[in-house]
Amino acid sequence: MIQTDKNRLRKALSGLTGTCVQFIEKRLWNEDYRGIQRSQHNRYTDNEILIIIEEMYRSVGTELLQIRTTDLSKRPENYPEEEQYASLVTAIASRMDRCTQDSLRKNLFVDMNRMGFIKRYNKNLTEIAPLGRGTIKYVQLTTFAVRFLKETNLFKRRMLYTKAIETLMNGYGEMLLGIMAELETAHLDVEEMVLFTSYITHSCGGEWYGQSEIVALIKEYRQMSRFQREKLVDVLKEFCNPNSFSGDKTNKRDWHNWVNESQQIASVLAQTAYFEWDSANGRLYLRLKLKEGLFTKETKLSRSLIAKKNYFTKHNIEKRKGFELHHVVPLCWAEDHTEFDLLDQWENLVYIDAFSHAKITQNNNKNVRLSFEQNDAQFSDYAENTIDCQFGQQILYSIQRKKEMLTYNQKLLEKQ
Repeated sequence: MIQTDKNRLRKALSGLTGTCVQFIEKRLWNEDYRGIQRSQHNRYTDNEILIIIEEMYRSVGTELLQIRTTDLSKRPENYPEEEQYASLVTAIASRMDRCTQDSLRKNLFVDMNRMGFIKRYNKNLTEIAPLGRGTIKYVQLTTFAVRFLKETNLFKRRMLYTKAIETLMNGYGEMLLGIMAELETAHLDVEEMVLFTSYITHSCGGEWYGQSEIVALIKEYRQMSRFQREKLVDVLKEFCNPNSFSGDKTNKRDWHNWVNESQQIASVLAQTAYFEWDSANGRLYLRLKLKEGLFTKETKLSRSLIAKKNYFTKHNIEKRKGFELHHVVPLCWAEDHTEFDLLDQWENLVYIDAFSHAKITQNNNKNVRLSFEQNDAQFSDYAENTIDCQFGQQILYSIQRKKEMLTYNQKLLEKQ
């Protein structure tokens, strides 16, 4: 934003004070003010993803499928080698009542790649990373997609889809679970997601915002009077009108797009075993009572805090600003209640700095293998990409507990 816009914002926020208001003001000055942006323009359900996988499997199995590389508007006809792809789209569209050759390859396939359901390749058959760039010419179902397709137990299928969504969201759902646990409340309002949780693992004004920082901001926001909260949101709605800004797109702020992002993410998370989304009331709930959900009637939200409290007790350490408790093997890897309980134990937790935590989430939480070099911890994925955490600086733990941590990590990975 240019200086005149900043002055306009300060004037609009006059009378509203507090750290959370200052945070929002600073955040709006950043080009990445919207924070987490995942799957904003795609609308799909788990059943629709299943339909796509079913039709792909029926058409080519796990073999490569050549797709078109140009929009229909630029080249209406299909090359002979693209006819199988065209037939696939026709079959999908007949079951979903929507789907075009362009939307499948440009939107749905992009998310399905990030979810782990397909691989994408260029013309040289070089695999393109989920966030990589390049012209895609071939796609292929993964073994994970086949597992999802062939799983007949509805709950286990839901857990597999939860894992896919968490991969797409870089573990955002698990972070929200942690935030809800610390807040000791089973819900988040959409305004709290828009203004605060969407900025987790981002930096603003030289400060890195991890889970503890976001929790503190939400607590302060909830202590404001209803009138103050409504005024703050109304100010932001009026201020964040792109027509009120001069300059290019990077200078503009858009409340509609900003809130739409969190609403879309909430609707996607509601397809997991963790959450339900009440679109009428704008509230995301932790799912405590659902026949096919993860949490039983007896489950208490405070249960998630037990493992966290045990970590600090067992390791005899104090909380430190800028550090996060992190599940080495993600909760979303669980495929049933028993596995979830095994993963949600203090032995599977580490207390690392927020920047290291962000690097792990940016790698889709794949750094699940724990090892130590002297007392420094290393977190590796199966491609040997390693994130190092220096003892006392980037990870806090008791050296006497190192063997227990290693043993538990090995046991968990043996089950995967």
